[in-house]
Amino acid sequence: MLLGVFYAVRIAKHCGLDDWQSILLATFLYCANNVWMVTVDAWVWFFAQNLAFTLTLMSIYYGLSGKFGRSFFFLAAAVGCRPFQIIYSLIIVYWLFKKELNSIENFRSLFLRRIYRFVPALLLGVSYMILNVLRFDNPFEFGHNYLPEFLMAEEGQFSVTYLADNLHHLFELPVFDSNTKKLIFQQFNGTCIFIVFPIFIVLIISCVKLICKLLKRRAACETQEYISIVLSFVLACIHVLLLCAHKTMGGAHFGNRYIIDIIPVIYLVLLKINAIQPEIINAEKYKMYRLEGVIFSVCYAAGLLINFLGVMQFYDWLR
Repeated sequence: MLLGVFYAVRIAKHCGLDDWQSILLATFLYCANNVWMVTVDAWVWFFAQNLAFTLTLMSIYYGLSGKFGRSFFFLAAAVGCRPFQIIYSLIIVYWLFKKELNSIENFRSLFLRRIYRFVPALLLGVSYMILNVLRFDNPFEFGHNYLPEFLMAEEGQFSVTYLADNLHHLFELPVFDSNTKKLIFQQFNGTCIFIVFPIFIVLIISCVKLICKLLKRRAACETQEYISIVLSFVLACIHVLLLCAHKTMGGAHFGNRYIIDIIPVIYLVLLKINAIQPEIINAEKYKMYRLEGVIFSVCYAAGLLINFLGVMQFYDWLR
């Protein structure tokens, strides 16, 4: 977790934020969002998600820095924890394409140039496949299909028939218990992502402001940056659909655990939008009383309170 916070700060600084803002955003990412759920307990699933989260942040940082060998290696390691993270290899490929492709003539040599830098990631991926063959006779089987809940599932581990219910769980609101006078959050399959992931609220506001500025022609950057933002967001949306095609949305937990997997890329999108129009996160001279600063502060405080209390309630630490 600490290593992940470190790289979250480095990504923010790479995107133009100063020290104070970078630390603020990194702590917002980890403590005021549902990421907190998988950092307090070393259950095997939580451990895998926490590790995948950190490795994905590392991959993003090195991809932004042009160190593509490291970027692919750490993403390959993240895939070993959460296989769907492989989706984000397309972002790294785009960054590689943007940096090293100077003309159509050298397109074929794009991946052949300094090919040795991709060897560690390739060896790591091959090692997973060999291990899976030795264990399950299938290079793409990580063992999930052998869990009892999936062995007994008529539709299997993944099916489009699960989509409707799981998409509903992304927006399901907690229920107020009139007897106990308590707000009850769902412990299975997740709750409303906008409650436990305030980063989505900040992102929506940032997107709206950017679109308004673009319509008024008051914001501009290189076309490649817009492509990077859109590609990252589209891949995150595809990732959500794939997660929702899973039989469950994470079993017993507080919040909406599977959505944690897409948050490193959502964090990246937020930072890149902020680099174009910085009012949301780094209001001029840290004037947090401005509307943008107030919204961000409320999201931060609410996310911190909801996630800390929710996790404590989940583990029954509030007695």
